[in-house]
Amino acid sequence: MKHLFYNTILKWEGKPIQHLGRIHYLAMVQVAYAFMGHFEERLLVLFPEDLVFLSVDKERTGIAYEGKLPLAGIQAKEKSAVLGRLEFEITGNLMEPILIACSTAEDYEKCLFYLQKPERNLDTVAVQPPPRVPKKSQQR
Repeated sequence: MKHLFYNTILKWEGKPIQHLGRIHYLAMVQVAYAFMGHFEERLLVLFPEDLVFLSVDKERTGIAYEGKLPLAGIQAKEKSAVLGRLEFEITGNLMEPILIACSTAEDYEKCLFYLQKPERNLDTVAVQPPPRVPKKSQQR
């Protein structure tokens, strides 16, 4: 994780990675974009508000930026294990689905834990005011 914060990430876009917050989870996964069909190895980095995709060169020394998705705009859906792969799909309103295959059960469970959000409709949530603290009556 320190390597990401202190070394140059090729093709980086947007605010510096150091400003994205604390890394919640980091996993090497296989990613298949709907338009490509085949899997590519990616480093998945989960921040408080963003999911960042990085690629690592064959020597494992260079890291390149491959994209970023805002967590507020995506959903992770479990997929059945195919050929021993632990897979889930990332979807969003303005994007093609992305299939993620994890190599370990721990990566699969933790990625889903951080990416899945409870479904809620903010229009129906009633905001309750805080309870009133009773005032002590003064006796003389």
